[in-house]
Amino acid sequence: MAISLPLNRVSRVLLNLTIDSVAAALLTAMVGTGYILAFALPPGTNRTHVLWGLLRHQWGAVHFWISVALLAVLAVHVALHWRWLVTGLTRGFGLEAWAARSPRLATLSVLATAGLPLTTLALAAHVSVRPMETPLHPLADGGGAPDATSERRAVAPDPTSSRAAAVLRERCAACHGARDPAAGVRADTPAVLEQVQAGVRWIVPGDPGRSRLFEVVGVPSTTRAIAPRHRLSEAESDALRAWVASLDRAARRDSSWSRIACAPGRGMVAPARAQPPQAESRRCAQLRARSAVDRGTDVAPWRRAAHRGTG
Repeated sequence: MAISLPLNRVSRVLLNLTIDSVAAALLTAMVGTGYILAFALPPGTNRTHVLWGLLRHQWGAVHFWISVALLAVLAVHVALHWRWLVTGLTRGFGLEAWAARSPRLATLSVLATAGLPLTTLALAAHVSVRPMETPLHPLADGGGAPDATSERRAVAPDPTSSRAAAVLRERCAACHGARDPAAGVRADTPAVLEQVQAGVRWIVPGDPGRSRLFEVVGVPSTTRAIAPRHRLSEAESDALRAWVASLDRAARRDSSWSRIACAPGRGMVAPARAQPPQAESRRCAQLRARSAVDRGTDVAPWRRAAHRGTG
C-alpha cells in the first residue's frame, strides 16, 4: 500500500519547500515559547506575572498546540515521502523481498514503529502519575496545616486585596517583580509590599496617609509631584488606599484571635507535638506584643513577659 497525494499543478519541489518552511517556523515558535516558560516566566510566576496578556499556564497551552501543529506538518512530510521511507527502511534491514511480497504489512510495521515511542510515553505517564503525600504547595481545602489567618482568607477572599493585587501586577510588577527588582524593592504582590524593604516600611496598616508608598506612587497634585513612571489613575490609587486601610481591620481580627488563643484557662491551640510550658507562654507573649503594637499601646510588659518565658 503506497500513500500518494495528488499534486495537481503544484510541483513537488514547491510543495516540499512550503512544508519544510512551515515546519521550520513552527519549530522556531516552539523553541521560543519554551524559552519563555523556562526563563521569562519560570515556575512559580503564574499568579504574579504576565507576558503580552498571557499567564504562564496560557503560554504552556500555546507551546503545546504549536508542538501538535508541528507534529501534523511532519506527518504530511512523511506521507509525501512514504514510499521512499518504506523502501529505505526495508532495504536497510534486509527486508526488501518481504516488503515486496507484503506491502501492506510493511506499511503497517513502519507506522507502528514510528508511533510506538510516543504511545509508550503517553501510557506510562497516565499509569505512573501519583499524588504526593505532602504537597509542596498545600491547598486551602485540607492539603496541609495553614494557620488561622490563611484559613479565614481562604474561606472569604478579600476583594479589596484582590483589586490591589491587580493594580500591582499591571502597573508595578514589570519593574519591581521577583527578578531583579528596581531599587531592591518588590511591589508585585500585596504580601511582599507589607514587608520592610530597603530599610523602609512602605505600608502602615490602616493609615494610607502615613504610608511611604503613596509618597512615591499615586496621583500628582499641586502639593505632591509624582514621577511619570509612578503615576496612577484615580481608580488605581483608590484601590491601593482602600487595601491599606483594610489592613487595620485584618490586624484587629488577628489581635482578637490572639487574645482568645491565650486567654486564661484556654492556652494555645493544641500543636502537633506537645510543647513545654515555657515555649507556650513565650508564643502567647509574642502574640500579645503584636496585638499591642497594632493598638499603639505600650509593649514593654509583653516584651518582659516574653523575656521571662525564654528562661
